[in-house]
Amino acid sequence: MNGNQHPSASPQSRVHPYLFRSLPGATIHEEMNVNLVRAEYALRKSKPNSVIKAQITNRLQFVLALYPENEKAKELLTLVEKG
Repeated sequence: MNGNQHPSASPQSRVHPYLFRSLPGATIHEEMNVNLVRAEYALRKSKPNSVIKAQITNRLQFVLALYPENEKAKELLTLVEKG
């Protein structure tokens, strides 16, 4: 523990301030991952051996673990699992 912090300080007060600065960008990361999967899925459809289906599925499951309400990721996962 840092000597400047009181032992009863809340865990949030001890978290590095950069963590909280990065949180507003989380939506950007969510969209980036979904768009990346969309590109990988399109590539897989045109060249089936170019992208492993498990990679696409894993990325979508990651997005849905963080953002379970992401409808685009749900739709893509359904498409990937069917094809």
